[in-house]
Amino acid sequence: GVLDFGDSIRSCTVFDVGIAAAYYSLAQEDPLRVFGEVLRGYLRSASLTEPELAAFFHVAYGRVLLSACFSAQSCAAEPDNEYLAHTGDPGWVVLSKLRCVTPEDALARFRRVQAETSSK
Repeated sequence: GVLDFGDSIRSCTVFDVGIAAAYYSLAQEDPLRVFGEVLRGYLRSASLTEPELAAFFHVAYGRVLLSACFSAQSCAAEPDNEYLAHTGDPGWVVLSKLRCVTPEDALARFRRVQAETSSK
């Protein structure tokens, strides 16, 4: 058989940086700032297209939401397993802090980060 690795170099890299930002935001005072700083670090060595930049907030926020929901489901199934709650409570706190942030406001902030990073 022949393996074609041509498609393996094409992926949605925004998911990698968004997921990293989501987990770094747990237990932080300002999750949106953390998203921006993770993005800044990423942009120092790579780039995102405008659609990817627009998706970044949704990816990071969505990962926090997914982790919190999975934690709640797992804790309900195994209430004595304390490990399963490790992202649940911090995740709900992050979501609460981000509830008033619009995708448009987040994108404006991330565009500033991108502009600052590209000017260096």
